Amino acid sequence: MRLPATLAASGAQILAAGVDLVAVSLTAFVDPEMEMHLRQAAMAGPGQISIPSGAAAALPLIRVARKAGLSRVHFRQTYRPSHWARIAGLDDESRFMGPFFEGPVRAAASRFPFNLNAAVGVALAGAGLDNTSIALVGDPEIGNMRYELEIDSLGAPIRLAIGPYCDRPPEGPDHTAYSILSMLSARSEAITF
Repeated sequence: MRLPATLAASGAQILAAGVDLVAVSLTAFVDPEMEMHLRQAAMAGPGQISIPSGAAAALPLIRVARKAGLSRVHFRQTYRPSHWARIAGLDDESRFMGPFFEGPVRAAASRFPFNLNAAVGVALAGAGLDNTSIALVGDPEIGNMRYELEIDSLGAPIRLAIGPYCDRPPEGPDHTAYSILSMLSARSEAITF
């Protein structure tokens, strides 16, 4: 069973047992009914869901902007066309040249359920899966990946770019694992960020 399916199948029971859950397979939230189910289970507790900042490394920043008032959140995720074709299970890379999808995060993550955790995390922390826009882009010249985040907030406009990592394979380490370690270690630290 893939991790999003495991979270969807077992998340509510884990929370009801009083166990906190660190969710890293965020595409379980893509199905609107499952999102509602997981939110209700977390609100009922006694366990709670924690979402690490992940590969986008910006969830705390987005939460701050949300408190200030969001008017727009846009995420752009760029990989090589060969990478998009592989994760789509297709041989034709030409379908993934340049921008090939623009729309809400929920729709994009439905098409690529195992590769848009960063985008889903951005949406959950900010304007929601239906109100956060995303552009999926194929760039044959990119070394690995690039994430770009644009937030328009009453606090101030925010622009953030992560990557590309030119000397690393597409499956190399990213901020996800380190954000989980940071979240877990913060539970025992006297000063947390």
